[in-house]
Amino acid sequence: TYWLLVDGSVVSEGTWTNGLEFLMDDLTVGDHNVTAVFLDEVGLRSVVTALVTVRDVTPPALSHPEDITYVEGTVGHSISWTATEEYPAFYEVFRNGIVIASGSWSGSVITVNVDGLAPGTHNFTVRVTDQYGNEATDTVFVTVTTSGMATTATGTTSTTGDVEIPLGGQSMLIVAVAAGVILVVVILAVLKRRG
Repeated sequence: TYWLLVDGSVVSEGTWTNGLEFLMDDLTVGDHNVTAVFLDEVGLRSVVTALVTVRDVTPPALSHPEDITYVEGTVGHSISWTATEEYPAFYEVFRNGIVIASGSWSGSVITVNVDGLAPGTHNFTVRVTDQYGNEATDTVFVTVTTSGMATTATGTTSTTGDVEIPLGGQSMLIVAVAAGVILVVVILAVLKRRG
């Protein structure tokens, strides 16, 4: 007869003939005491104990929000990261390589307000770490533009898509001159025929 105990609780028992196999896939992360007790036909008992350590080597699953572009002075812009982790521990947020927020992390959504940035491109990186040192990181780029970046010149209309260039005064003058030349040629041709 045998008894198999995990952390003091019997998980299996039965008739023992030769050897014993124990599948450890169901053990949770951490240290476990696995003990096998054997009893033979004459009542002699043998006890074998092993310490089994199950380690978590899987990093947190971290989302990847889209990059952001906004006009300087506008508000309501933020980045939200979500992560899935059974043993969350710590988080850090970097802006252009400098830590701007950090602390203990319980697996909740990490949100960073990105309003009020200077014009240009900034990178925001989050790093989450679980209780066993596994890490996951993600970077979002935030581009801030100025309202004066889109300009309109006299006689020219620019759009973010197709560029439309209406006929301006100089072009009209060229057309008028060309028409005048054609008119002179026609008059000369008529006079030549009459002569």
